[in-house]
Order: sequence, then structure tokens, then C-alpha cells
Amino acid sequence: MADALVFGSGFCGTLTAQIAKRYGYDVRLIDRRPHPRFAIGESTTPLGSNLLASICEEHNVPELRFLCEYGTATPGASRQETVGDDFEGRPRLPRSLSPCEREETPGDPPAASNASLATASGGTPGVDRPPTVGLKRGFTYVRHDPRREPAVNDGDLLMFAASSADAVSDTHWLRADVDAHAVAVAGVPLEIGDVRPPNGVPVIDATGGGKLFDLPAVPDNVFRTRSSAVYTHVRGLRRLTDCCDVRGGVPFDPDAAAVHHLLEEGWMWQLRFDDGRVSVGLCFEGWGDRSEADARQVIARYPMLRRQFADAEVCESPGRWITAPRLQRRLADAGGRAMLPSSFGFVDPMHSTGLALNLAQVARWAAAIRDAAGGPFPRLPVGPLAEEQRFVDAVVSLAYRTRRDMTAFEAAASLHVAAAMSCENTPDPQRAQLVTPPVVRAAEEMHAALDGGGGAELTAIATAAVRECGVECLFDPAVNRRYAATAAR
Repeated sequence: MADALVFGSGFCGTLTAQIAKRYGYDVRLIDRRPHPRFAIGESTTPLGSNLLASICEEHNVPELRFLCEYGTATPGASRQETVGDDFEGRPRLPRSLSPCEREETPGDPPAASNASLATASGGTPGVDRPPTVGLKRGFTYVRHDPRREPAVNDGDLLMFAASSADAVSDTHWLRADVDAHAVAVAGVPLEIGDVRPPNGVPVIDATGGGKLFDLPAVPDNVFRTRSSAVYTHVRGLRRLTDCCDVRGGVPFDPDAAAVHHLLEEGWMWQLRFDDGRVSVGLCFEGWGDRSEADARQVIARYPMLRRQFADAEVCESPGRWITAPRLQRRLADAGGRAMLPSSFGFVDPMHSTGLALNLAQVARWAAAIRDAAGGPFPRLPVGPLAEEQRFVDAVVSLAYRTRRDMTAFEAAASLHVAAAMSCENTPDPQRAQLVTPPVVRAAEEMHAALDGGGGAELTAIATAAVRECGVECLFDPAVNRRYAATAAR
């Protein structure tokens, strides 16, 4: 009988199984579907990247360390600090086909990535070349009004740098590639089938769906954020900087980011990969069935989005727009069971919090497994799942409530930035991630102000909170909402 069973072979489930194997445990990795396969949850952050680096170094997982920086995932990326309009005319990296699309041609040169990893993978299907990634220098927010062009040089563009140079930046992960690579190097065979958790064996829920165990969910009125989504991957999406005239200094290429388009209906994400693919998703405020037709109707309302999508076509994988009528879910309690935060609940893709929270949980588990090595498989910590979910819900719902006014939205978004900056350089996975007391208090005060019909005081509330977190660079009128000093690296 195995020492433990891991259900779910996404990146963090596979990483957990790999760590348990390295410490001498007999672990089974189980999933209903093989790899490669389409998935979202693609955008890393400094907090998540630093957590992954610590996990790889402390627990002997060198095979995945390259994913922590764009420069190791894509050798040749510049380590020179880039602030200003350096992105203009920057040569694009050669297209690197993903395993989903790849057709081998004799004599093809290796992709612009870590060639040693391709060799180490042994030519396993899905990882015959290193995973496709994209450059993420920070966060870009653009406010849209269907009646006019965004005033990108006069308040409608907000940018927060997460790194000072391409080589040390975060990445977008093409999950079909990255997850397949993780499975191939884990040293734990993937078992495909509909297996139910047996009694008497430790079980880890890394499914991301929260349905492995029969546990009750919280009532609907718990959620402050209520959103639905449609999403896909496309090619031919025009760059933001090809569709508007961004002038003046910028801390990074606005497209080399987790791009958030703030709309009357909700918001849209755009994440660019080096092979020309773009992950796009439209999050609608409110629950309900959505469709590709709904997405295209929204795109048609906004001048810049119309130009961006004029030549865009859905990629072969997934081949369609996928709909999520309701994004929010949360279990009432984990019941003492080991599960990833994404299995316990989910709020919304806004601000890219998901991967970092999952990696913090893996770090907690890895420490417990290491400390128990040589003995029975340990009871893994449940972690502060509910506390983290409540925090994300409070901050993301503020973003939805303020998205039509860029001054108010900057105040709301700055809370997330300050919370991230307060913990990302020295991450401590044993505590709740991002949950910073001054930010928690400020979020409640801002919600209360909005409930009372106010709003003018939001910037003052947020400014006091970020200063208490030790962040001095925000709310500087001289930078025109284009922040370079927020870079963690």
C-alpha cells in the first residue's frame, strides 16, 4: 500500500508528489486526464516565484528551478535594467512551438529556451523541448469607456512593475507545457483513472475543484466578489501598444505584463506567450451563463479592444471559448484534510494570486514531509485557507467596485501591491500569505466608505495603509500612475 495518494497532477500536485518521493515515500499521483492539456492559472508573481525557488533549493527539486525567472526559462533575456521606452523596437524571441502543436522537423534548432532541460526530459512526449513561457514584468491596468478611446497618457493607464529587468522577471506559464514537464521529471508515474480516495491512506487534494471529499460549501451570501467568465487562447491579438499611443516614461513594455482591461461589464485579462499565443479571458460582474457571443459583444463595444481582436483567432487548443458561470466557491471547512487553496476555494483571477497561494501550501507540506522523513507519512498542515480566501475576496471585490474610476481603482489595487511587497522578498509560508493587518483594516474601511456612498476618502485610507506596510513609492503624482519602484527584483 502506498504511503500517500496525491489526487490532481497540475503543477502543485505533481510538485508535492515529487517532494514526497525525494524524501523516500511511496506516493501515487492520480488524475482523470493525461497531459498535455489546456489549463489556466498561468501568471506568476514575485511571491510565487520566490516560494518556488525556496522549495526547489530546500527540497532537492532542481528540475523546476528554471521556472522562477524569465532569464532561466528563456536564456538570452536581458539582465540590464529596463525602465522607460526600452520596449520600442525590442526584437521578439523566436517562436517556440508548444508540445500541443509541435511537429518535429529534422535539423530544427532548439527553441529559445533552456536546452539542457530538453535533453534531461529524455524526449518524453509533451516535454521534448522546454515549456513555453511569456515575459511578465508586472501588472498593467487600462480603464475603458465605450464612448471614447482610453486616455492612456492622462490617467487611464496604471502600471506596477514587479521586476527591473527581463531576465529576473516573472513569467506566464503555458500550463499545457509546464504541467506536462513537471509530470515528466517528477519520478512518480501518473495513474489515469476515476479513483476514489480509499480509507486508511493519507490523501492530498490537488484537484483544484474542491469535490474530492464530500464537504459542505459556504452559503452564497459569504462572497463579496461575484463573477463569471469566458476564456480561451488566441493568436493574432494586436499589442496594446499597437492600438494606442503610450507616450512618456513607462517602467516596462505594457504588454509584457498581466494586462487587465477594466470594463463596464467587468474586466478582461491578456497574458502573452513567446510563441505568439495569448491567454484571454473576460470576467463579468455577476453570476450567470456566458458565451463566446457575449464576449464578442463586449469586445465590439470598446474601440481599443475592437482593434486588438480584429485579426485574432482561437487556437487549436482549446479550440473554443470556455465558460464558467460562477467563479466563486469555498468550502465551509477543510475537515482537517490536506488540500491546495485552489481545492478549498477560488475567488477571481484579478491580481494573479492563485499560484502563489498554492505554492505556499506546497512549502508548508514540504517542510512537514522533510521533518517526518524516515517515519510514517505525516499529517500535513491544513494551512490558513479560509483566512487567505477572505482576504483575496475583500481586495478583489474592491477592485470590481472601483473599476469605473481610476483614482478609486488605484487606491484599491495599491492595497494588493502593498500586501504583496510586504511579504514577497522574505516569504514565510507558515503564515497566511498576503494577509497584512494594515491592508485588512484598510479594505474594510474602504468597503464601508463605498457602502455609505463615499469614495473621496479611498486614497487617504489606502495611503495610510501602504505607508504602514513600509511602502513609500505609491501615490506619487509625478510618475503618472506608472510605478517602477514597486519592482521586487
